Amino acid sequence: MLVLVCSTCQDSTKEYVCELCLKNGKQCCEISVKQDCQAEPELSEPSDIGKLSISNKISTSKAPGSNGSEQLKKLRILCLHGFRQNSSNFKGRTSSLAKKLKHIAELVFIDAPHELSFVYQPHPDVCSDKPSPPSGTAKTKFAWLVSPNMSCHTMQDWKVADAPFDPLQYQEQTDGFKESYAYLESIIAQDSNFDGVLGFSQGAAMAALLCRQQQKTCGSPKFRFGIFCSGYPAPVGDFDREPIRLPSLHCFGGGEGHDRQIASRASTELAGMFEEGRCTIIEHDMGHIIPTRPPYIDRMKEFLCNFI
Repeated sequence: MLVLVCSTCQDSTKEYVCELCLKNGKQCCEISVKQDCQAEPELSEPSDIGKLSISNKISTSKAPGSNGSEQLKKLRILCLHGFRQNSSNFKGRTSSLAKKLKHIAELVFIDAPHELSFVYQPHPDVCSDKPSPPSGTAKTKFAWLVSPNMSCHTMQDWKVADAPFDPLQYQEQTDGFKESYAYLESIIAQDSNFDGVLGFSQGAAMAALLCRQQQKTCGSPKFRFGIFCSGYPAPVGDFDREPIRLPSLHCFGGGEGHDRQIASRASTELAGMFEEGRCTIIEHDMGHIIPTRPPYIDRMKEFLCNFI
């Protein structure tokens, strides 16, 4: 039991009695109080109690759980959504992933800085000069990279797309990197406790650009690992061919994966930008998504456990 004694009481008496002992009529024992200037006596450690090891690495520190057991501190992962998405949309789409990783990782979602206009593609069966826009309230969508001729503004009215949506439009999205990089650096400066970065589609391309720019300016990326899902190498920036020195996991639809938006060869090319010895590739057959069923989720967990 810890007893707090003021200096006045300490000087007036050297005997302190437990109230429970006094109430139950037990014998009072004298407790001596050590002066602040005295050296604390050395205590022998019981043989059945091991020493507590404390790591100075935040990502591997342990905190006591509510039931008295020790729990590993979760990895914090910065998550970058794809083109024409937003943080809430991406969070909803990855809810299954977050559930599967809930014991080892915390996913943090943010919006990209480039706000996109509301555009839609009319149904081919609709014959009208002014087709009706989608019903319901639209949520603002964002991008990390945009095409040079794309207008990014805050208009809340729908407009018809100038041309059919092109699955290869990502190859033309070459503007906006400087703004997105500065924005992400400000996020990291405010919260430096991110262990890794995860990107999906254009978010994966931006995550790779971020790590490559950090390596160019700072000597190395500021993350301990990166996860790149359905990614591709964006034709942005003036970088050398030096591999990105970062443990990386690349998850994408393989040759039979039927990813209709990002070809598997593009994702393979992105993986080739990272150090080969620390690059893990997971190919699946589920299209343009982040798979959460075995064995894919098991390999992702195995990768993340290397950093706990």
